[in-house]
Amino acid sequence: YVKAESFSNLKIDAKIRELVDLDDDLISENIELDHKLKFFLVNGIHAAIAYVSSANGMIKIGEYFENPLFVDEITESYLRFSVANIGINQITAEEYIETSITRFRHSGVDSIARIGRNPQLKLQRGERLEPVFEYGSKRLVDVIHAGAKLLSS
Repeated sequence: YVKAESFSNLKIDAKIRELVDLDDDLISENIELDHKLKFFLVNGIHAAIAYVSSANGMIKIGEYFENPLFVDEITESYLRFSVANIGINQITAEEYIETSITRFRHSGVDSIARIGRNPQLKLQRGERLEPVFEYGSKRLVDVIHAGAKLLSS
């Protein structure tokens, strides 16, 4: 079994749930949806913030939230992608994104290099940054590529 943070969801067999006494709010009926939500709305937003931060000479994620460049555009890109491609409503997407942003804001000592590691994978089509490439401005995409390049060197 896996125990998750309260905003995460998991599909757990009923017998296992009884054995480990998991709260009902940790149980999911749709593991595929939960994977997409985490992959894009947690991991993707985190990577986008890391690359924007890297391009602007930041070392820790906390620095980003002192001057959150592109945060509205990043959020909007992921919101539009979620509604169009993941199949969730706008309110659910907004709540999930806000939870992710709040979580990142409180992890201020996390390093940009750690968050942005493995840019060759994260920049591929169909990967976690797809929403930015599909809905973001050319300027945002260019900044993300510049930040990723700095982290890969």
